[in-house]
Formats: sequence, structure tokens, C-alpha cells
Amino acid sequence: MRPLRHVLRSCAKTLLSVLGGLVVLGTASLATPATAQSTLGLRTLSTLLSAQIPAAVEISGPWTNQYGGAIELYQVGASVQGTYVYGSTTYTVTGTVSGYVFSGSLTSGSLTYPIPGMTISPDGLTISGAITNWSSSNTWTRQSGIVLRLSPTASRIAKAGDVLTYAAEVGGNLNKSVSWSTTAGAIVDGIYTVPSGYDYTAQTITVTANADPAKKLSTQVSILPPSGQFELSGSWKNQYGGAIELYQTGTSVQGTYVYGSTTYTVTGTVSGYTFSGSLTSGSLTYPIPGMTISPDGLTISGAITNWSSSNTWTRQSGIVLRLSPTASRIAKAGDTLTYTAQVGGSLDKSVTWSATAGNIVGGIYTVPSGYDYTSQGVTVTANADGTKKVTALVAVTPTGVIEVSGMYSTSAWDLLLFQNGTDIQGDWYTDSSGWGQHFLVKGTLDGFKLLLTYYNAAYPNGAGTMNLTFAPDGKSF
Repeated sequence: MRPLRHVLRSCAKTLLSVLGGLVVLGTASLATPATAQSTLGLRTLSTLLSAQIPAAVEISGPWTNQYGGAIELYQVGASVQGTYVYGSTTYTVTGTVSGYVFSGSLTSGSLTYPIPGMTISPDGLTISGAITNWSSSNTWTRQSGIVLRLSPTASRIAKAGDVLTYAAEVGGNLNKSVSWSTTAGAIVDGIYTVPSGYDYTAQTITVTANADPAKKLSTQVSILPPSGQFELSGSWKNQYGGAIELYQTGTSVQGTYVYGSTTYTVTGTVSGYTFSGSLTSGSLTYPIPGMTISPDGLTISGAITNWSSSNTWTRQSGIVLRLSPTASRIAKAGDTLTYTAQVGGSLDKSVTWSATAGNIVGGIYTVPSGYDYTSQGVTVTANADGTKKVTALVAVTPTGVIEVSGMYSTSAWDLLLFQNGTDIQGDWYTDSSGWGQHFLVKGTLDGFKLLLTYYNAAYPNGAGTMNLTFAPDGKSF
């Protein structure tokens, strides 16, 4: 029997002889000189072996590791991107494939963990190796099915005629093609043209993997008018029964928030999908750092600083109307008074003005003559809803000061006032304790308000005060 080393040597010579004598070129075989057989045989063997290692193994698709982590990989050529989710942490995966080696990194926030080189199994079903600064080696095991990624996934804001670009990637299947669809407008190869006639609506963009129609992803486009801003004006309610009225000009928002017996003033701005501002009542201010507007504009949700829980405001049907100023005013014939109105909750912001006497055009009211000592009404009506109207009163007087001189009586006392412009004096007769007292009064009229000090010989510096607010016609308070 021949020694084993002779057998191996003989086999090697035979292999080199065969390989050295043939160079495979397509289907043709060329003989080589005997002197080059040995060297060429080794080179040919190396070429044949290396040809079995692809430049970039296809590793796109879903994977899991031994710790329950979920990995999604997407590959273009040798470049790989994806996500690695473990518990509540999502890492971004980036790297490249070279032969049977995957190198790259995992990133989460400011932390980056290099992957110096994980080994891809020959069948492409596992990827194993170390991740720098992780306590133990990782083994990723390929899962069945495919993965689909849409970019961008966040909702977007656009106006009619805008063109938006989307991209999609399929992993885990050789068929990388997708189909695009939308609820309104047209999308071709990920290029979406925003349609007209859909202002203040949210339309959906959907991409479907052709390899598995059950795999689809959607995102939304909020279609807004040329202003490019969400229209928050209108009526809203929150989950606690609070009633909110908002009015918007450009990006600026104002309004009221009524809860129970408290009325808060709302001020803020709109930027994209965020409403920021504050609620104010008296000396108290509660900041709104950033509430989120839903893509369809029907809810506004988020925290209000120093409130115990989050708020969700839900849009109500119908419109709201605000007149400024609403307080009664005093004027004389020929005066011009300016009013403004805002409509919320409708695309039609127009209003109609009217007055019980005199003319009002575009909110400019000219006080008529011949109506001294009367109260006239200025009314604004929303054209979008004729039942929505607000009225303010104007007290017409010869001097622009209401006339309050005269006797005012109740069952308990009588007040006699004498007027000289805004200076008021008079007498107050009261039957307090059943005996009756007489006080002198004096004060200054400020619009519809009169602060009177009452006094007598026993109280020369004043026994007290009366704070009166008169009706626009000056006949009662």
C-alpha cells in the first residue's frame, strides 16, 4: 500500500495537470504549454473559486436576532440601509456588503456602534458577528416575507399644483417593483401632482409592493389654499367640555376658550402641523408649547403647560363670528366709527353690515343726525350663514357724552343727578333703618361708567362710593 502522502501528491499532480492543460473560455478549451501548466493551473483554480463569491450578497428583507430584535434591511447595489428595533429603541442601520461580509454601524441619537464585519452565511440566511461595545455577538436570522419602506412617511402640507416626490424600497424579494395610488389627483412613479378643488382636505398616498399586494404603506397630504397654512378658525370643543372659538389671519390665531365660569384669551401662531401660543385669564398665563394639528385639520392635540393633562380640541360644525369692538360706544352726529368682523369655520369670510339708522360701509359707520338721545344698532351678518350675526350699540348724543341728569328711583332710595359735561353732582336720599338719610354725591362720567362719592356733614370726606354703569340710552344703570 502506498503511503498517504504519495497518494495526495499524485492527486494534486493530476488536478494541476488537468487544470493546467485547459483554460475555459465560454465553451472552448485551449491547450497550454507544458511549462506553464503548473502556474496557470493554480491561477485558474483561484479564479474558479473566487467566481463563486458574489460582489454583494442580497441581504434586504426582514431579520430577527437571538435577543428578539427586529431588523429591516434595504439594499441598492452594495449599499444597505434599514432599522434595528429592540425594545423601545430604534437604531438606524447603514453599511455595505462585500462578498460575504457586512460592515457598517448602528446609530440611535448621539450613539453610534460600529459593525466592523459581520459574516453572511453562504446560503444568505444568517448574518453573524460582533457589534462594537455590545456585550455579545449578534446573529441575525432571515425571516420569510418582504419589507416595504416609503419615504417620506410624515404627512406633508401642499397647495393645488404642487408636485411632491416619494420613493419606495422593497426588501426580501427579487421583484422590487411597486404600484402607486392616491385618493385624489395623480401619482406616477412616486411623483404626485396635488389636485385643485380639494382645499382643506387630507388626501392619501399609497404604495403597494407588487410582490405582495398585502404589503402597502400610506401617508397623507394636507391640501391647503395658497396661504399654505392650516385654517384653524372655527368652533372647537375639548374632552372636558371646554368651548373654543378661534379666528385666524395668516399664521396668527386669536380667540377664546371658555370652561365653566372662566374665559381664557387664546393667542398663538400656526406653523406646519403645530399650533403654539398661550391661554390667558387675568394675571394667569398658560403656555402652549406646541399642539399637533391632525393632517385633516379636525383635531388639535397636545399639552398646555401647568395643566394636569393633555388637551384634544375637536372641530365642530358651523361657523363663528366675532365683532370688534362689541362694547357700546358714545358718539355724536357726523362721527365715524370703525368696526371689524372675523368669520371662522367657513371658506367664505365675507360679511354684510347694517345699521338701524345712518350708513355703514365696510365696517365704517357714520353717525346720523336727528337721532340725539337714542341708541342705534350696528349689525354684522356672516354671508356664509345668515343666522350668524352680532350687534353693537351706539349711543347718539349732541356732545358725544351720554346724558344722565335726572331722577333715578328704586323702592329703597332716590338718586338725583345734575350734569355739566362729564362732571356730575347730586343728592342721594335713602330710608336706611327706616329713618332715611341724605347724602350729597359727586363724580366724573367716563363713557358709560360713573364713580360717585357720597358724603354729608357727618362724613365730609366721604362715607362711601357707588360704581354705576349706565345703559347706552342713559336712562338706567
